[in-house]
Amino acid sequence: MENPLKPYDLLVRGAVDTIHEQAMTILDEIGVDFLHDRAKEHFAKGRHEVEENRVRLKRAFVLEAGCQDARPPFERQARNPKRS
Repeated sequence: MENPLKPYDLLVRGAVDTIHEQAMTILDEIGVDFLHDRAKEHFAKGRHEVEENRVRLKRAFVLEAGCQDARPPFERQARNPKRS
């Protein structure tokens, strides 16, 4: 059974692209704090900039990692199979 409700459009056109670009800028220029030494060592080996706890993630790395981990869509199952 198809969901008859129309999805909400919460963002104006282009807003998703803007959010994505800003997130990439934050990861690349500001970075993320990691507390585990092994994680920081791993990123340093990957030639990311590591400064104390702060790791700056390169845009290409983030995009590549996101594409590798993307899983194919799956069908959700309801208790009543007619409603899946």
